Amino acid sequence: MKKVLFAVLAAGVVSTAQAQKAGSILVYGDASYNAAKQTDDDGLPGTPDVITKNRTWNFTPGVGYQFNKNWTVGLNFGISGTQQIIDNGVLTSNNRIREIQVGPFVRYTTPINRTFFVFQQINISYLNGKRTNHSGAPGVADVIDTYNGFGINWMPAVGVNFTKYMALNFGFGGLGYEKKNWDFDGPASRVNSNFMFTFGQQFHVGISANLGGKSHTHGHHAEPGMERRHIDTSDDSEDVAPKAKTKGKKSKSNSSDIDE
Repeated sequence: MKKVLFAVLAAGVVSTAQAQKAGSILVYGDASYNAAKQTDDDGLPGTPDVITKNRTWNFTPGVGYQFNKNWTVGLNFGISGTQQIIDNGVLTSNNRIREIQVGPFVRYTTPINRTFFVFQQINISYLNGKRTNHSGAPGVADVIDTYNGFGINWMPAVGVNFTKYMALNFGFGGLGYEKKNWDFDGPASRVNSNFMFTFGQQFHVGISANLGGKSHTHGHHAEPGMERRHIDTSDDSEDVAPKAKTKGKKSKSNSSDIDE
């Protein structure tokens, strides 16, 4: 891990420009996947172990317009899922949750130097989720619950420019709030609110790219001293090739000498 971080920092040192600029389009995203397996043995002879498998994944892209080197406004997306499979040797249950989120975001970026920057981002998202519980029992239908809601979260992060237009982003958690209105399979319903404090509990790495942007267009200006050199060149040409005296003036001088 240390070698990877050192390589990233070394790549960032060769960056020659701050990635974010006015009028550019920010495209970012991160993805994660985690799998875990747990085996429980009750210690009784002849009884099977209980095996629990947990899987989680998410993909969160976004796109925004950068007004200047600090402010970016755009739209964030997200899709995530969790799955828990429990096998007790008799039945195998399968519980899955899928969530989709979409909404606006605001990002404020503070450049530190040409390589490093920090940013703070606030996401406001509409949430839609579906939970499917499969008991594993023959002939028993799945139980499907759904929810809608909204969420807001604040996430600070550190960025490292490793090319002129691309950067790696490192996050360490943040603050968030979610409210979900559950519609259970049947007449029951529930409203669930959750406040999240995840500093030091989460770590994620993402990548972002800056596309386009306003470039400072310069007209064709002469270098300092060009006009003077042009005048000097003109004067030098006159010195090199002075005007010759006309034959008429020379003839007139000769005729004057003859009269005398």
